[in-house]
Amino acid sequence: MWNPFVVDKSSAVLKGHRFAVIQVQVRGGDHQIISVSKDKNIRVWDLRDYSCKQNIHGRNVNLGLLDVSAMYFNKRHKDLILATNLIGVFRPRNPSVSLYKRQKIKTHNKPISSVLYNPIFEQIVTGSDDATICIWDLKTGIKLMQFCAEVDVEITAMAFDPTNRRLATGLHNGSIALWNFNNGACLRRLKKTSNLEITSIVFCKSRIFSAGWDKNITVYNDSYDDESFRKFRRSHGDDVINLAHRKRDSVFASASYDGDIFIWSLDTEDVLVVLNMNESILPIHFGTNSSLGTKLDTYPTEGEMPHNISEMKKKANAWTSSSVSPTINLPKGEHISSEETHNKKYSTNIGLWLPDYLPWVKERKFCDDSDSSKEYNDDASDLFAKQKKHNNTHANKAINKLHLLQERQSDQNTAVLLAAVSLGLVVAWSIHQKGGLLGYFDATQDKNEAVLAMESDDESELLMTGDSRGYIKMWDITSYCDQRSVLQRRNFFEANATHDSQKSSECCFVDGRFTRPTYIPFDQAPPLRWAIRGHINAVTSIAFMKKKALVATASTDCSVRLWSTLGRYIGTFGQKSLWRLQFPIKEKHLPVAIPEDIRRVGSPTSLRVIKGGCHAQWKQIKNAVNFVGKAGAFFHTVNPLKPKEEIKERFSEVNKILLQEISVKNRTSTSRKNSLTVWLDDSPHSISTATEPHEKSINFCRLKEHIVI
Repeated sequence: MWNPFVVDKSSAVLKGHRFAVIQVQVRGGDHQIISVSKDKNIRVWDLRDYSCKQNIHGRNVNLGLLDVSAMYFNKRHKDLILATNLIGVFRPRNPSVSLYKRQKIKTHNKPISSVLYNPIFEQIVTGSDDATICIWDLKTGIKLMQFCAEVDVEITAMAFDPTNRRLATGLHNGSIALWNFNNGACLRRLKKTSNLEITSIVFCKSRIFSAGWDKNITVYNDSYDDESFRKFRRSHGDDVINLAHRKRDSVFASASYDGDIFIWSLDTEDVLVVLNMNESILPIHFGTNSSLGTKLDTYPTEGEMPHNISEMKKKANAWTSSSVSPTINLPKGEHISSEETHNKKYSTNIGLWLPDYLPWVKERKFCDDSDSSKEYNDDASDLFAKQKKHNNTHANKAINKLHLLQERQSDQNTAVLLAAVSLGLVVAWSIHQKGGLLGYFDATQDKNEAVLAMESDDESELLMTGDSRGYIKMWDITSYCDQRSVLQRRNFFEANATHDSQKSSECCFVDGRFTRPTYIPFDQAPPLRWAIRGHINAVTSIAFMKKKALVATASTDCSVRLWSTLGRYIGTFGQKSLWRLQFPIKEKHLPVAIPEDIRRVGSPTSLRVIKGGCHAQWKQIKNAVNFVGKAGAFFHTVNPLKPKEEIKERFSEVNKILLQEISVKNRTSTSRKNSLTVWLDDSPHSISTATEPHEKSINFCRLKEHIVI
């Protein structure tokens, strides 16, 4: 160590290496020096007391046989990289020395399962897997309250009552409780029906509906004097994953792991229609004589029905056999898949129609073909292969999220139910008894990802989705699968269908008669407003506050982040520096910031949307391109006989045009009002916005050198 003003003697000598020191790296910010010797001995020295803080010998790490030829230290992530004939990366073991981990902000200590918005108190409520509930102020991000629902039990469902004054929580052990979330007082604990997980809770008409892994819908009276409960007469065939409620017509929807969506009537508590994209794109109806908890599995005997009905039954039963695969001559010549119509509970095939052109049908057929091509030598391997195939097919049927659009009129030509399913698809259904699947679109970057969170605004115009990769997207669904677009599509296919070629068996069996389907669901996605990588891990819940122009997203990375409806990042609940929001929110008042983890992995599109397109370098490039474009148009016809006077004249014209553009922009933006910056040879030059010639500050002689005549 040397003092630059005292060169006759060194100020300190750091001893410890036994071979020649060949690499040295100084870390002035951390007051450290990293040195590497020829025997691959790595030492970390403290500049404050000249002591060796860490010693890594070469025999303890495999860095190859050659000497260390290069060394690099990454200041952001505190990584040391050494190169021989191999490349070795040394990372700090202590998380406190990692800049990334120091800046990683957590809202909870465990993954977050739900985030809700309370419009009365303007607060955000979050619940995590450690049963912790936190209340946050929306305007500043301050934590107002924290309490624990139960010890060592995950919160799996949360919901507000219609008055937004009580909070209901469902836990992994099957218990449900009502809370005064302002002070953490438990108001009521509902009687447990089982020890299985509660996946969803809904308040409706002085009743509390819950569902979970017990496959039933349980109803409680929202009264402190009545502790009784009852279960719906029908139950799902598998775990119930999600519930959704439509207020305007008292319709209730539930989705299960096997792909079934039940549409319930809250007045009669009975199933109106069943939807299942893996078995039919048409509604599936329950029979009047069917047993409880199963779909239509009985049919009038042959002697009880007319002869023509009996013939139709025979034809329908023939469709369900494995040897018959009927076709429908649609405009594109698609085929009907009958893979699942042989199931016993659909023995009469009423209302079933599953065309082959659907992407999930193609995917399933591809998997079946690949599995059938394999040969197994023993019974054990055959059993394992069948079990694996069954599990994969079963998992691909699961409904991850249900959402009912509140403001749309429910009819057979309007989609009011959105379901997030496998392959990253969002499927739009009409819940009318004559409706069905009206459209589907891919809402993820990869088909192996899935949409886990979905929420719309009160007007049913915008849809927010969050997937398992951490992406957040906003879709414009104003006219997606509405009555007008669906009717136009139906009329088009009816007008182009050839009636002569679609007779006899080339139709589907619906409501006791054969009908010819004339509608193909939309496969185009609605307009995408923006898409960003909001989290590193999966997005589990979304709170959409359109009136506040805000969106809150929860993730398994233990963070809840606040965004504007334009995709701008505002902050993470739990960070030290608070924000102060003023409503209505103006984009120019929003901070220009990016979460540290997103900065490391985010795409340029995500970074641009999060920052709102505001960046000093982007503005400089835009100004330079604008100037060069306009100057080139004026200077390419300069007269070489008198270039100096003509260049001066034409430059004045360019200057006037630029000044006019800047004056217009200054009325609506906060850009500079006194000058315009133009970059030449990586050096800035200022053009004054004043119109007087003597106040122009551009160096004309320097500009002349860079103009090609």
